This record gives sequence, C-alpha cells and structure tokens, in this order.
Amino acid sequence: MSVPKVIGTETEFGINVRNDPDFNPSLASSLVVNSLVDPRFRVGWSYEGESPRRDARRPFTEAFAPDVDGSAANAVLTNGARFYVDHAHPEYSAPEALDPRTAALYDKAGEVVAQRAAAAATHLLGEAQRLALYKNNSDGKGASYGAHENVLLDRSLPFGRVIATLPSFLVTRQIISGSGKLGAENGRAAARFQITQRADHIEELVGLETTLRRPLVNTRDEPHADERYRRLHVIVGDATMSEVQTFVKLGSLAAFLAAVEADGVGDELALANPVEAAWAVSRDLELTTPLELAEGGHATALELQGRYLELAEKYDEGRYAGVIAEWESLLADMEHGPDGVADR
Repeated sequence: MSVPKVIGTETEFGINVRNDPDFNPSLASSLVVNSLVDPRFRVGWSYEGESPRRDARRPFTEAFAPDVDGSAANAVLTNGARFYVDHAHPEYSAPEALDPRTAALYDKAGEVVAQRAAAAATHLLGEAQRLALYKNNSDGKGASYGAHENVLLDRSLPFGRVIATLPSFLVTRQIISGSGKLGAENGRAAARFQITQRADHIEELVGLETTLRRPLVNTRDEPHADERYRRLHVIVGDATMSEVQTFVKLGSLAAFLAAVEADGVGDELALANPVEAAWAVSRDLELTTPLELAEGGHATALELQGRYLELAEKYDEGRYAGVIAEWESLLADMEHGPDGVADR
C-alpha cells in the first residue's frame, strides 16, 4: 500500500535583456520578482526548518543549517506558489498538489506568472530594451538550470530501493519528458539534435548536488513535512510546456514510485550504465538504440517504458487511471515516429 503522492514542480527560468549585452542576471531576476508583487502586500518566506544540505545517505539525525540568501527577492503568491530569485534565475515553485492533473495546472500557471512578471519588468527598462524569460534548461553556452519535480514518499521505503530502481526509469522517461535540444554541451558527443536538454549535464548516478556534478538520483533529504515522509527531489527532467507532456511526466513518476513502494519493481530492468545510457537515449531519435541491462541482455528505452507502464498499471490503486491511459497512448504512437505524438 503506497502513500498518496503529493506532487510539486520548480521551474528556473532563463533570463535575458535584449539590447543590453551587459545586463546583470541577478539584478534582472530581482527586478522580475519585485515587479510582480507589490511590496506593501508581500507575504514573506520562512526558512525555518529548511536543510538543503541534509543527505539521505547520512544518519537520519544529521542536519545542516539552511544555505540561503535572505537578501534575494522572494515572495509567496496568492495561489500559494513561491516566486523568488535562485542562482541568478527567477524561479517559480508551484504549490503542492494531490494529483498529477492539478500539479500540471499549477505548473502551467507558472508560465502565466512568468509572462506577467517579464512584461511588468520590461516597463521599467529603457525604451529599446526588452526583458525575456525562457522556460528551458540550457543557454547553449554550457550552463544548465533546472525544472525539478518533488514527490512524497513513505520514509519506511529504504532509500536503497530508490537508488536501485529510479535511474533506469528516469533515463528511459526522457523519450516522453524531453523538450528537444540543438547540439551538444558539457563535453558530450556531438549531436545535431537531442530529445532532451538536461541529459548532457547529468554526470553521476547518486549525489546531493543540484548545480554541479548533477546526479540521476538526488539525495537531498528535506521533506517540508512530517518526518514520517520523504520528499524525493528529481532534478533530471526537462521543463515542459505541453500540458499533456507535463501531466504524463509527473503522473508516470508518481505511478512508478507507487509501484516501488508496493515492492512491485525488481532489479531486472536496471541499466548497466545509467549515466551513459542517459546520454545515449537523448540522442536516440529513432528510439531503437539497445541499452545494456545490469543483469544481462538489452532493451530499448521504448521497450523499458512499456515494462514500467505495465508495472504501474498492475500496482495502481485507482489513482492514476488517466495517466496510465495517456502514457500508454503516447508509447503506442511513438512506435510510428514523432509525427504520431506531435500534438501532445
């Protein structure tokens, strides 16, 4: 029996001021946040209890002081989201939701927030200048910024099972969650086009960092909830603007984790080299590249996603029927090429 999957998203927006080659991204990001929220009515953010340096691999009692910049622009919006400056980017942290559809709607609301904030900030710039925000994950010059997913887990689930099962799911989910990318970055193999923007910036299997040495499984242990629960912090996905894509991206992760909690996901689908497989899948435009499995044999990303879909459906408790139907439709239509899923 799995716990209900509370779901939330975080989007770091790329930022640029056109006709101002010397713009400061930190100052521009502060302008964006402050332009949207009137300081007279701003609700502040409490950092009490935050511990982003606490690691799930260390003893449960070990904690760290919050690593935050209290001077950064920071506000709570009327829909419950947090809009603030994080590492020189405006970030929209959506309210947590109890189902993937609501989570996708709140994520979409973040695009409206970003659009309004950029327009408001532009009015404060010079006549020829225009501030623009981008919902993507790469500037094409080596920098990557995140679109994170957060999902509630029962702490009784050993974190070792997360490490054993999650990487292969996330690597193969790229065929659904990727936003497309021109070229290659971060010293990876050349490519004219890739499925995902984030894969080139994944460097480790497991780790605590989010801005360097980025891992497939992030071990940040910061639940923002009762300590009976864990907040799984997923940092490898792309920012998505298609509502169906966002719905399936979030919903498939929740359904998969429910199956893991029900002890329904074994090790037979584990990849032999998940990090290298992440790079390979991103370049597998035909979805035919065989990936080596840890227990022997090979399977494509499309085939492995089909297996994960079967497991999610088997262990579903009636929570994710809509997700499973859309997920199944996407995988079936992908077999006929990109045009089959271009509308979604």
